[in-house]
Amino acid sequence: MKKTRVVFYARVSKDTEEQLHSFEAQKKYFEEFISRNKDMVFIRGYADEGISGVNVKKRKQFQQMIEDAKNSEFDLILTKEVTRFARNTVDTLVNTRLLLKYNVGVLFTTDNIDTRSNDGELRLSLMAMLAQEESRKISSRVNWATKRNYENGVAHGTMPYGYKRENGKIVIVEDEAKVVQQIFRLYIDGYGTRRIANTLNEQGYYNATGGEWLPSTIRGMLKNRKYCGDLVQGMSKTIDFLEKKREVVKDESQYYVCVSHHDAIIDKQTFEYVQQLQENRKSINDKNEVKVPFKYSNQNIFSNKIFCGYCNASYRRIKRKNDSIYYKCSTADKKKRVFCPESENIKEEALKDIIKQTAQYFKVNEEDIIRQFEDVLKEIEMDLDEDSIQGIEEKIQSNRSKLEKLVDLYMEGLIDKEIYFHKKEEIEKETYELNQKMNMTSQTQVSVIQKVKNLIETIKDKLNHWRDMSDTLIKELIYKIVVYSKEKLDIYINVASYQKISYENGVFVLPNVSEME
Repeated sequence: MKKTRVVFYARVSKDTEEQLHSFEAQKKYFEEFISRNKDMVFIRGYADEGISGVNVKKRKQFQQMIEDAKNSEFDLILTKEVTRFARNTVDTLVNTRLLLKYNVGVLFTTDNIDTRSNDGELRLSLMAMLAQEESRKISSRVNWATKRNYENGVAHGTMPYGYKRENGKIVIVEDEAKVVQQIFRLYIDGYGTRRIANTLNEQGYYNATGGEWLPSTIRGMLKNRKYCGDLVQGMSKTIDFLEKKREVVKDESQYYVCVSHHDAIIDKQTFEYVQQLQENRKSINDKNEVKVPFKYSNQNIFSNKIFCGYCNASYRRIKRKNDSIYYKCSTADKKKRVFCPESENIKEEALKDIIKQTAQYFKVNEEDIIRQFEDVLKEIEMDLDEDSIQGIEEKIQSNRSKLEKLVDLYMEGLIDKEIYFHKKEEIEKETYELNQKMNMTSQTQVSVIQKVKNLIETIKDKLNHWRDMSDTLIKELIYKIVVYSKEKLDIYINVASYQKISYENGVFVLPNVSEME
């Protein structure tokens, strides 16, 4: 009988000293798992740094694994948990579906989910949804802690050129401070930011990252209040905990300011004088500004919602002289068409028309959509109890095995006493929490079922809103639009997480239950 060719995917510690041990331990775990299944044969392992929230596109080994799957180099991927595979529900389902297209399944050993099974995606969707909710809670707690630190004057983020963090304090780097003082002095002497950057490059100075100086870097430094000793934080905030998107806080009253927080490189009088100079020069430039044939505008209902289906870049809104508006791939716009030759421009009115057609489509198919989710609820109620308990029991059993192996390593002198007791405490703590979780399983199941019921009510409510489409409603209900051409788009709507509706040549394709995210 032909054996299933198996690989594993792991996330390892970003600590260099621990990476090797982490990878080898996981490799051993998966090899033992495969050895217990005689119909499997081990091919290789893939591993990326375990950095929380990293987009799968930035994980090189993950992308290599997808490419190898496309080339039919294996049949099954083993990975421990859903949270180790991707950062959110959308990424998880998109990638498992892509792998199934290549006839490659994913087996989550700890969660006991196999995407090749009939109910695999249903259970995976549920598990990913719960993991995503936990990520939201963690993000909220982190934001709260960050604000408390802001209030207490604890500096966050990377230190600007001229400063470093030492024992929790901001201290001056003397050699770099001289360059900062030169930048401010040259600006007062009438130099522009480009001329200052060129001067520093000619003198052989490098910027904070070791590269050449740019005018934009100089402009940022001239406005940075850290140089006059003040600490200003909270100037941007996270608006999407999944995508890690941030936006600038325009209301300065919301900033967290600590005056004279650390030693200044530039005295306050000089700093304020430079701010006034910048305003004066900006005013002069505004008066002499030359009008261009068209302009960019961010005041629109599709802001940050349209993306290229070929290079994943965002689309820019362009307003022509005749007030007509269209959207263009920013890669093709910035780097010329040769860098994204297949992207197409699309008119704003055409987009609005397609959205209205989408609304009509939902109106016609409302009963089918509701019925599909009610079917999902019935399946969850039947399957959840057994699956949840089994998953927890397997984790507890896995911890027992880990503890036994840890004792063996200690008895054989392969690890020292400190490491043994540290790891032992970790495993015992996790096992205790799992037992507590086991006792609460029934309560959790009731909560999950209620969430799905609430989801159904949310769908009903939002579908009612589709009746009367306004710009405000479009902005609220459209999560993103992926453009392949004027006649081919994927529309992601904010109904029951993010549902993808495919549109091609006037035809809409609604996802089946198994495709619901």
